[in-house]
Amino acid sequence: MYPRCGSSGSIQNIHQTPTSSNHNSEDDDDSGDNKVSAISFKERRREAHTQVLQKSIDYIQYLLQQRRRQEDERNALRKDVVALRIMQANYEQIFQGIMDKLYESFESVPTNNFAEFSAGVFNWLEEYCKPQSLRTMVHGVLREQTYTP
Repeated sequence: MYPRCGSSGSIQNIHQTPTSSNHNSEDDDDSGDNKVSAISFKERRREAHTQVLQKSIDYIQYLLQQRRRQEDERNALRKDVVALRIMQANYEQIFQGIMDKLYESFESVPTNNFAEFSAGVFNWLEEYCKPQSLRTMVHGVLREQTYTP
C-alpha cells in the first residue's frame, strides 16, 4: 500500500508477506528498530510541530508588541497634535492682538490725498514699526494675553 525504501534501496510494499520474494531476512531483526524508528518519527514530527507552534506564538507576541508600540506612538502623536493646536490658537491670538494694535495706530494716517497718505505712512512706519516700538507693543500684547482668561 505505502511503498518504502528497503536496505537495498529498492521500493518495497509494507504489506508484503514473509513468504514474498522481496522480503529481506534483516527485516525480522529490525522489527524492534521499526517500532523505535516509528516512535522517534512520531517524536520528531511532534517536535517539529511544537517548534512551528512556538514560532507562531513568538511571532504573534512580536506582532502584539509592535501593535502596542504603535498604539503608544499614536497616542503620543495625538497628544502632540492637541498641544500644537493649543499653541497655534495662542499664536493666532497673539498675532491678532499685535495686528489690532498696529491697525489702531494706523488710523491716525491721513487719507485725504495720495501725498498726505504717503507722508503719513512713512511717519507711521518710523514711529510705530521701529524695533523698540514693536518690542514694547508685543510685550504689552503678551501681558494682556496672559491676564485674559
